[in-house]
Amino acid sequence: MSKCLACKEELVGTPLMVLDNMPTSAQNIPDAEHVKNDRGIRLHLYQCSHCALVQFDCEPVTYYRDVIRSGGYSTTMHDLRYSQYKHLIETYHLENKKFIEVGCGQGEFLSVLKEFPVEGFGIEHKEDLVKLARTKGLNVEQGFVEDGKTKIVGAPFDVFLSFNSISLIFIFLPSFFSISFKI
Repeated sequence: MSKCLACKEELVGTPLMVLDNMPTSAQNIPDAEHVKNDRGIRLHLYQCSHCALVQFDCEPVTYYRDVIRSGGYSTTMHDLRYSQYKHLIETYHLENKKFIEVGCGQGEFLSVLKEFPVEGFGIEHKEDLVKLARTKGLNVEQGFVEDGKTKIVGAPFDVFLSFNSISLIFIFLPSFFSISFKI
């Protein structure tokens, strides 16, 4: 039996749901040549009896550290992030504060943040995305917040942002706090 991602207690009892013959991942879909060897997996969905987190009891996919954004950049997404950032900064008086985006990809959302009087930083696992972000003049470090030893240039931060990695926060919760953010 597996342990809860958040509280580390055993996941016990009957699963909320069992899904049979599910794809092993949402990325790297096999092509016509390899699909004949592809086999589905069984997923058990549990709710932790201690903290109530709903979760699967399996290991994460191999690419869980990588940011995958289906939409990339669009004017609609720019306008949405702009309005969200504007509301956040004005409501909480965050002018001249330091923001960190964990799992920033190639910096699409950090680029929008540059339109405000704040300091934006990012951390991203994939080297090619870090390089793309840096070519845009963004302050992005390569890494992944996975253990308490993760150091990010610019810490401590006043605001923590994550648009792709928040589902992983329970796996590495203590490490997220080690990057020193406060709000």
